[in-house]
Amino acid sequence: MIALSLYTQQEGAFPDGFFFSQELQPILKVSWPDDNYTNVNGSLVYLGTRQSVYACPGYNRVRGQFHPNRYDNGWISRGSYGYNTGGATHNDNSVVGLGGHVVQQQGNPGVIVATRENQVVCPSDMIAMTDAPFYYQNWSEGPTKAPGGLFDLSAIWSFGGLINEVLFGLPADDPFVQAIPRRHAGMWNVGFAEGHVESLKGNRLFDISKSENAQRWNIDHMPHN
Repeated sequence: MIALSLYTQQEGAFPDGFFFSQELQPILKVSWPDDNYTNVNGSLVYLGTRQSVYACPGYNRVRGQFHPNRYDNGWISRGSYGYNTGGATHNDNSVVGLGGHVVQQQGNPGVIVATRENQVVCPSDMIAMTDAPFYYQNWSEGPTKAPGGLFDLSAIWSFGGLINEVLFGLPADDPFVQAIPRRHAGMWNVGFAEGHVESLKGNRLFDISKSENAQRWNIDHMPHN
């Protein structure tokens, strides 16, 4: 969060939603980590904790999986934290999260225009980063605890079971559900756009059927729910 605050002060804008970790690297002065799992004799083997500032100690404690920044095969900044890229609704041509919006240009798929700092109506109540929820990374060797590194809530909920897992703790025997309370006693650490951090229950963070929760994800401080 300190690095994010320094970046926005320097640039007057928030990092790109797809490559925010690379944009913070010059400030953090630490490269993104390598995978912390490897394949040995057909099974995934945990290599230990080697992710420095990118790794929440609680995430390492439950052996969450890291991926490097390799966009070519769909792995983007899969660390223990999620960045509020798309807000509480998904529309590439509107600005609701901090990750910018896409402007279509002839001859290419589009250019991402950064979200300016002065576009955020209520920075002290605008979610910037938070602990990433787990989802199933379906390797051929079996699922692992991988995080949702980019936060677009409509995409987060499209991963089957996340509402039950995060909000209701179901199914109770699921290893992903069991990992949540082992990380921060069931709480979620949340950093806001002007720099402060709160510890919230999952329903205060992810239950966007409630306007007071949903508006915290959007730069116009409107729920869009």
